Amino acid sequence: MSEHPTPRGVSGHKVVVVLILLGVLAGIVSVSYWATVARLSHGGVAGVEGAGGAAGRGDATGASADALEAIGNQFADALEAHRSTEAIAHAATDLVLEHPNDPAARNLLANILVQRNHWEDAYQQMRISLELNPDQPEVQLNAGTAAMHLHKYGLAGKHYSQAVGLDQRNARYRVHLAHAYIAQKRFDEARKLLLEALRADSTMHEAYQGMSELYAKQHHLTLAIEQITKAIENTPAAQRHRQVDYIREKAKLLRRNNQPEEALITLRSLLAQERRLPGVMSDLAVTYAMLGKPGQAAELYEQVMVDDPTDIRWPLEAARWRLKAGDKPKAREDLNRAREINPADPKLKELETEVAGN
Repeated sequence: MSEHPTPRGVSGHKVVVVLILLGVLAGIVSVSYWATVARLSHGGVAGVEGAGGAAGRGDATGASADALEAIGNQFADALEAHRSTEAIAHAATDLVLEHPNDPAARNLLANILVQRNHWEDAYQQMRISLELNPDQPEVQLNAGTAAMHLHKYGLAGKHYSQAVGLDQRNARYRVHLAHAYIAQKRFDEARKLLLEALRADSTMHEAYQGMSELYAKQHHLTLAIEQITKAIENTPAAQRHRQVDYIREKAKLLRRNNQPEEALITLRSLLAQERRLPGVMSDLAVTYAMLGKPGQAAELYEQVMVDDPTDIRWPLEAARWRLKAGDKPKAREDLNRAREINPADPKLKELETEVAGN
C-alpha cells in the first residue's frame, strides 16, 4: 500500500479505533523513559530470555485485564483530547516491567510506541510478545506492518505468512502479505494472493488497491488505473479518508500515464475542503505544471492565504510556483507576505536569493 496501516488489535477496542483514526499524536517522553524502553525491547534489564524466561523485577503472573484496559482507555482519551501522553506511556512501561512475560502488556506498549512513530522499539515489543505466544494473528500482522515501515520486507513477509497460517479465512492478511511480496518484486505470488482475497470478497477495496500497485510496479499503467478506480468505487462512505487516498493515487497514475487533464478532473472531484489538504494542493499544483500552467498552481496557494493568513507555507509555495511561471513581481509579493509571518524562515531566504538572481 501507499501507506502502511496502523497496527490493530493489540489492546482494547476503544484504543484501537482511536489510534487508527488519529495516528501519531503523542506527547514528548523523557530520555530516561526511552532508555528503559530500549532495555525492554532489546533484552536488557527487563528483557525476556527466550519465550519463557523470567527477567527484571517483574513476576511470572500476567497483568490484570483491568490494568490493561485502564491504560488503554487513558491513552485513547489523551489522544482524542490532544493531551500529553507521557505519564500514560510511563505507566505502560511500568506494566511491562512488572509483568515482562505477559504478551498483552507488551502489545499495549507496542501500540503506544507505534503512535509515537518509534517503529523499531514497537517491533521489538511485538517480537517478544510473539516469542511468549506465537498464536496471535493480529500481532503477527502488526509486527509485519512495523517491519514494512522499517523496510525489512522479508521479515514482514514472514510475519504476514504466520498471520495467514493462523487464520486462513482472513483475506486481509493475504493482502498485507501481497504488499510484502510486491516490495520484494515477487509479483506472481502477490497477484495470486490478491486474487484469492478478491475471490473471498469481491468488494474488498484494499485488494483492488493492491492490484493497482502491483500493475504500477510492472509499468502496466492502464491496468493500474482500472484497479484503483475499482478501489475507489468499493470503498465505503465511512472510510472517506481511504477514498481520498485512492483518488490521489489515481491522479498520480494518470500523470505517470501522461494524462494530466484526466488527473485534474480526478482531483477536482474531491470536496472543496479536501482540495485544501496540503497533499492534495501539492498534487493539483504538479498537475497544473504538467499542463503548462504553473501560475494556476500559485493561485491555489494564494487563495488559501486569504482564509489562513498566518501559515507561512502558503506564500512560500505560491512564490515558488510564481518563479516557475517566470513571474518575479508576483513572487516578490508572496515573499513579502511570508516575511511578515516569519522573516527568519530558511526557505524564505532561499527563495529571496532565487528572486534576486537572473
